[in-house]
Amino acid sequence: MVGTHAILQEDVDFQNLQFVVIDEQHKFGVRQRAFFKKFASPHILQMSATPIPRSMALAFFGEFDISIIDELPVGRKPIQTKMVSEKEYIKIKPRILEKINQGQKVFVVTPLIDESEKMEELKAATVEFEEIQALFPELNGRIGLLHGRMKSSEKDKIMQDFKDGHLNVLVSTTVIEVGVDIPEATIMIIKNSERF
Repeated sequence: MVGTHAILQEDVDFQNLQFVVIDEQHKFGVRQRAFFKKFASPHILQMSATPIPRSMALAFFGEFDISIIDELPVGRKPIQTKMVSEKEYIKIKPRILEKINQGQKVFVVTPLIDESEKMEELKAATVEFEEIQALFPELNGRIGLLHGRMKSSEKDKIMQDFKDGHLNVLVSTTVIEVGVDIPEATIMIIKNSERF
């Protein structure tokens, strides 16, 4: 069975469960982790590129055996990370257009779907989408918006359009975080990264 953590419910039962793989394990709560104990302790492989303090403590105090992948895939180019202030943001437009003209794609990731009164300093995906459209009029119709409130079919279509090259820029929340493989997406702009 392959699924999200939604399958971890009291009325769900597994017959002869032997092996469990948990990806992005840092997103699982304590009760969700304990869920599998009622199945006679199956082998569990928990994976994460983001080990949180609780996970590290469990590893160090004997709950886990640890395997570390400390090599990059062969041929992988180094990742460049740069911080750009909101005032300097307009300056990256020529670089983004240059990359798009080379057949590359851009993700713009925001922490919220809609504006929040409590977090006025954060720009929502819906607002960012409108601002990106205004900043790149030359990309008319080639900028997409994706977030978790959309229907699955709509999300799938937008991702497929991005993958197939019908969209050059995708403004999204973290709904794109897992399972996305688009090698041409070489630039990721993360707005309000301190909120992730």
